[in-house]
Amino acid sequence: MKRQRGTISPAKYDGGSRYCGPTSLSAITGHPTSKITKRIRQMTSRTAIKGMFNYEVLEYLKQSGYT
Repeated sequence: MKRQRGTISPAKYDGGSRYCGPTSLSAITGHPTSKITKRIRQMTSRTAIKGMFNYEVLEYLKQSGYT
């Protein structure tokens, strides 16, 4: 189910990263942080997600259908 534009919900922590990028993406998309960090690892080939560039956040949103 697609969420309405402009809605923000609490982040879903389930073992994924608690850093700001995955947390903000969780609040926007409703996806759990583990799913977000897994996809970011696939996109960037990094093993730890401790920070994200703006273009990485935008790419995740684009792949998730938000932009």
